[in-house]
Amino acid sequence: MTRIICLTAISLLLITACSENSTDATGGGKSWFGSILTIVDFDGVIASADTANVNAVLLLSQNYSELRDWDNSSNLTYTEHEATVAFRPTIDSATVITDISVNGTSLAVSSKGAAWGFDSEGLQTYFSTGSTTNTVTKVYSDPALGTIDTSVVFGERVRFSGFNRLDTIDISNGKTIYFTGAGGFMQITVTVTQPDDPEESGGHSLSKVFDGNSTVTLSSGELDDLVSGKADVEVIKYDPKTVTTSSGKKIIFVGRTAHRVSIHLVD
Repeated sequence: MTRIICLTAISLLLITACSENSTDATGGGKSWFGSILTIVDFDGVIASADTANVNAVLLLSQNYSELRDWDNSSNLTYTEHEATVAFRPTIDSATVITDISVNGTSLAVSSKGAAWGFDSEGLQTYFSTGSTTNTVTKVYSDPALGTIDTSVVFGERVRFSGFNRLDTIDISNGKTIYFTGAGGFMQITVTVTQPDDPEESGGHSLSKVFDGNSTVTLSSGELDDLVSGKADVEVIKYDPKTVTTSSGKKIIFVGRTAHRVSIHLVD
């Protein structure tokens, strides 16, 4: 089962040798933290966050999948949890940053700066109604971040509503899709995994970014570039919070939830 990794490579964790600055203009979301995600334009998230003195971006992801193993005619349902941290490149290379933990699980910053969980094993994330509190702690101080011990409540996880695994989307008719837990900054993707005609040269993916509404319409015009076949549809929600450390530096803590289902795309 292929993991879906939404961050750039672990090289993001390398800290280059420069002097530390106190501010960093976002440049319309195109600053160092504006390019961390690879599947969505990050501008909307950054624009809604307090960016002064930001020295780290911490991404906490919960990915819920209801997929079809087409080759084996079986259904797969699972939840992945992931936390990854990236640091501002202008932090002095002599600064050693350690011991960041999320929900009690160390990100082992000195080695990989990330933690994972699968279903109820390993790192856990909390975005459910009645269980939305996620913690971030850092016991030892350093010039880049200081210490931190705080809890953050993100919004409810995003889920499709009335749209299920093995449903059909007709390209010629378009499709209106509804969600629960909508809000923040959202994106929907359609990816054709097995075209009906393997020789078809048409498009195999579509991405649409939209405000945090509880509904989005994929018009026939938007879908018309896609080929028919077996496909995955995923809705993703980003919810940024800014947390301040003991030294006055800041971390953008982004809660990311996603729901992905396998469907039939027909024309």
